Amino acid sequence: HNSGFKTQEYLYNFWFANKYIKQNMSVILVESPGNVWKLEENNIHNSVAIFGTNLSNQQKLLLDSSGAMSIFTIMDNDDAGQKAADNIAKICDRTYNVYNIKITAKDIAEMSSDQINTEIQDFIKEYV
Repeated sequence: HNSGFKTQEYLYNFWFANKYIKQNMSVILVESPGNVWKLEENNIHNSVAIFGTNLSNQQKLLLDSSGAMSIFTIMDNDDAGQKAADNIAKICDRTYNVYNIKITAKDIAEMSSDQINTEIQDFIKEYV
């Protein structure tokens, strides 16, 4: 990040994903830009990264402006990632339907296309 870039004020990929968030009325929250890239490679276009494990108030306001009704969290498969998913659910559960997708890989960037299809896309199809 550039000096002075305040990650807590932005959602990575929001400018591009916003159109797809409105279409699907759902958003996928991930930890890092690399996870967004991997989802994009697999034709999932409504994902944004929170630049870590904390969803800030400013990022929540961006989500509130997006038109989403559902949030799917896909955090890294570790203690910090699951704690982040729990915290996001607490922050957002009064406003959104919140679903946590637990993946078998360490993070999305390590998943194959088949894993993304079965672990992520199939899960989301059940709820959207």
